[in-house]
Amino acid sequence: MIWFFRCDGSAQMGIGHLMRSQALAQGCEQWHIEPHFIIRAESLPICRARHDWQGKITLIPDSISIQDEPQWLAELYTQLSADALVLDGYQFSSDYRRQLADADVPLITFDDNNEHGQLYATVIINGSENAASLGYENTAPKAGLSVGSDYRVLRQEFVQQKTIPMEQRHGLTIVMGGSDPMNMTLPLAQALAETGFDAPIRIITGAAYPKLAELKDWIAAAPMAIQHIHDAQQIAELFAYSRLVVSAAGSSQFELCVTATPSLLVVVADNQLNATEQASLLGSSDFVDVRDSADFNALAQRVIGLWHDDEALTMMHQVCLTQRNLDGTNNIIRDSLRALNGSRKYD
Repeated sequence: MIWFFRCDGSAQMGIGHLMRSQALAQGCEQWHIEPHFIIRAESLPICRARHDWQGKITLIPDSISIQDEPQWLAELYTQLSADALVLDGYQFSSDYRRQLADADVPLITFDDNNEHGQLYATVIINGSENAASLGYENTAPKAGLSVGSDYRVLRQEFVQQKTIPMEQRHGLTIVMGGSDPMNMTLPLAQALAETGFDAPIRIITGAAYPKLAELKDWIAAAPMAIQHIHDAQQIAELFAYSRLVVSAAGSSQFELCVTATPSLLVVVADNQLNATEQASLLGSSDFVDVRDSADFNALAQRVIGLWHDDEALTMMHQVCLTQRNLDGTNNIIRDSLRALNGSRKYD
């Protein structure tokens, strides 16, 4: 059995969609499913840098536009006798999806807010707590719904990571995603330095982070202890030993929950708000919304206040322990196979 994965990652769009799809691909092996990634050339260096990468890779020719892509993809799907297409990204319009569905390509679709029109999907994946209330019965009436906390996809390193008690956690970790598109990392670190914050800090930058040289130069002269890890390959362990993580509010919030790590989630994009608000309501994390603008001095004070609030950090840790689910990837694949077996062509 072959599943295509259509997604991309870059400094402009980040690498969240690519890593989320990779997490699902890593779970395919035990189900005897061969993952096959269909990507643009800009995504290739990110894929090749991963030592845990699973799946073959085919590059979309530069001559194929996004408008021509569905037909090209459907032809490749038929040629290789694939069985489903996992779609993850905001560049895929409703018409793009319709063309694939009309070509009898079953779509397993990652979604966050259900705001992209008709989805033409066989399966919808959304791990947000309130995903079932987003109206998928209107945009994907025939789809199987892999939605809610039982369907949080995780890379295998997070499934295998043991839980570390709070008393064994000592550092503050800053991780603003694979590319940090709003340039949050360096200004936040500088703001923390100006306050005299003296706890150990670990900064993690992703493979597509564009300001690496500038950050390294500042760290070399910084008046504080900072460990910098670029393109971290074992981030589960880094999360597990962190007392507090300041993170961009993407799918990493589910990884933080499963490692029972207290976190301050930074909302930098509209698609992140829904799941982040739900996590905050449950008490597994705190969050700050910087979509319009970021006050780094205020953010630094927020971080310091949370760092010194033992009760709040302990409560987050305990809530995460009650919310964590290690079976999300398997649940998605199991339900997707059932839906594919019973799928019907769309009208």
